[in-house]
Amino acid sequence: MMDRIHRCAALLPVGLLLAASLSAQETDPVSAQGPAGFYIATNLGSTLALGSDVTAIGANHPTRCDRLLYANPAEAPAEEACAAPLTDTRQGSYGFGRNSGTAHSLALGYVAGSLRFEAEFLMRAQSGEPADFSVGSDESLVGKDTEWSAFEPPNADIYNFRSRQAFLNVFYTFSGSSGWAPYVGLGAGSVSVDFGYYVAFHRKSLDEGYLEVFGGSRFDPDASPEWQRAAAGTVSLIDSPVNRSTYGFQLLGGLERAISTRTTLGLKARWTSTGTVSAALPWTMVRSHRPVHADGQTPFIWSFDFNGLGYLGAALEMRYRF
Repeated sequence: MMDRIHRCAALLPVGLLLAASLSAQETDPVSAQGPAGFYIATNLGSTLALGSDVTAIGANHPTRCDRLLYANPAEAPAEEACAAPLTDTRQGSYGFGRNSGTAHSLALGYVAGSLRFEAEFLMRAQSGEPADFSVGSDESLVGKDTEWSAFEPPNADIYNFRSRQAFLNVFYTFSGSSGWAPYVGLGAGSVSVDFGYYVAFHRKSLDEGYLEVFGGSRFDPDASPEWQRAAAGTVSLIDSPVNRSTYGFQLLGGLERAISTRTTLGLKARWTSTGTVSAALPWTMVRSHRPVHADGQTPFIWSFDFNGLGYLGAALEMRYRF
C-alpha cells in the first residue's frame, strides 16, 4: 500500500502539469482563490531536522556485581548495592544535529473564497550522523567517563528515519498583485515515526589502561579483581527499531499563482513540531554478554524519550481544482 502511495506522489505532478496545459488553452490565468470547489494537491521538497534530544531512563547495577563476569558466579559480591531492587533513574542524554531530508505529500481540499480546508498525507525521509554521548548529571554514569575507550568513544545514531503524518490544515489566502497570492495556514494531526536507534559503549582494553582506572596495572593484571579483568574491552549496546505514533502540529505559508482556471502553482514553507516519542528498548548486549542485569536473569531494558523530531520544510506545490 505504501509503495502505491509513493508511486502516486511521484506521478501526480506529471498528470497535473498535463491538465494545466490543457486548461491553459481554454482561458487566461485567473485569481488564485478561484471559485469554490474541491481540489487535489501534491508537493515535493526538502526538509531540515530541527535537532533532536534523547534522554535515557533505566536501572543499572554496578559492574562489580555482574555474576556473568565471574568464572564462578557464586563468587560475585552479595553486598546491598548488588542485591538492591532495580530503580529507574536518568542514565544519560544524546543530541542529534540538523540533518537534511526530503518530503512529498498528497492532499484533498476544498476552496471557499479566501479559505481553504484540506486533509494532507505527507511522507518524510531523514538522514543523520552518529552523535557523541553525554551522561548528563546522573551520578551512576558520570564516574564511568574514564572507562570508555578513546578509540571507540560512546556514540548514538538515529538511522533510516521515516515519518508519515496525516494532518488537517486550514489556509487563508490574501489578495496578491501581479497574479501572485500569499497565504498562511496551520494544521494538526497524527505523526508516525519509524527508525533504527543505536547506542554503544566500549570499555577500554587492558592495553588502553582499563585496570589503571581502578588503581591497578596492566603489567600486573592478576593483582586486580576478576571482574575488572573480565570487564576490560567489553561492549554494551542497543541496536533496535522504534516504531511509534504521536501528535503534531504545523505552521505553513507560501506564495501561489493560478496558471489556469483549474491549476495553481506555488512555493510552500512549513514548520512542523511533534510530541515526545517514548520507547522501552531491550539492550542487544551488556558487557559483551546477553542483555541481563547483575543477577544474570533480569532483562536489561531502558526507556528512551525522543524529543525534537520536528523539521523545517520547503516545497514546490501544485493544486488542481475539480
